[in-house]
Amino acid sequence: MDHEKTLTILLASASPRRHQILQEHGLNVKAIPANIPEQIQPHETAAAYVVRLAYEKAHAVLAQEHSLDADFILAADTVVAFEGQVLEKPENAKEAYAMLHRLSGQKHEVYTGYYLASLNAQQYDSGYVTTEIYFKPLSETMIHEYIRTGDPFDKAGAYGIQNVRDTFIQKISGSYYNVMGLPIEEITAKIRTRF
Repeated sequence: MDHEKTLTILLASASPRRHQILQEHGLNVKAIPANIPEQIQPHETAAAYVVRLAYEKAHAVLAQEHSLDADFILAADTVVAFEGQVLEKPENAKEAYAMLHRLSGQKHEVYTGYYLASLNAQQYDSGYVTTEIYFKPLSETMIHEYIRTGDPFDKAGAYGIQNVRDTFIQKISGSYYNVMGLPIEEITAKIRTRF
């Protein structure tokens, strides 16, 4: 593949954060939401869950999209895991509060699974990236004020790292972009070395 041209990624996601990350790294992006049910299976690990969802999202878009004017298709899914329990997007303020209260002063993991396929060479790669996040102790006021912003409701674990990095986060061990929803370092390395 000619790496001098700007590559186009068909992003199987409606996530504005994933779209932004890809664009910031010099890739053209065409986003198509996958609209699949996201339900963890009994005894499924966080890692297995996000890899499965990324695969299902990519294949759902491939099945519905007939004009694939792109070099690659990319799908991803991100969850937060705390003490072995997956924390997805909160449905209401009560759930957001419970999640943030549990994470306060604790370490947790963020898992992003990805599925990347070359549409020309019919090659694919999938996997996941884990980042450890250490939260500072959060006061009740901090939690309630953050919930009032509305930011927690479309984010796994009830927080967007780009908006709480200075106030909630004590330490990040691993990829910052992974916590935003896309391990771009891993994705671009796969494009350079595998395809």
